[in-house]
Amino acid sequence: MSDSNDLELHLIFEDGKWGFADEAGNIVIPCIWTDAGDFSEGLALVANDNLDYGYIDKTGKIVFPCQWDEVGSFCEGLAPVRSCKGYGYMDKNGEMVIPYNLDWIDACEFENGVAKIFKGAYEEYFIDKSGNIIDK
Repeated sequence: MSDSNDLELHLIFEDGKWGFADEAGNIVIPCIWTDAGDFSEGLALVANDNLDYGYIDKTGKIVFPCQWDEVGSFCEGLAPVRSCKGYGYMDKNGEMVIPYNLDWIDACEFENGVAKIFKGAYEEYFIDKSGNIIDK
């Protein structure tokens, strides 16, 4: 029997809601989400009817409750999240590794340990996975 993390799931849209199906088209996670994103590192972002975002695993279990204004996919173990305090990054344990002190995140993802961040409207810089500003 294969592990649920090995399942390839894809987004489906039915009756105005998002869910997930396997490669054979069998619905694995019912279409109950107002918004959703593809699985990345075993978790998918989802939004409830209030457009609060959180994350589910491949069984549909809520791993992180819908509590953020905006989230991004996990990449290199971190995911961007936004609350009224600003943007930050959390790890898969739900710990805020980079606190809510970022103005805006471009593309949201880390690549080779680096992410592009914006301060204000146009000042671009890069941070490492600890939130330190670096030269790229």
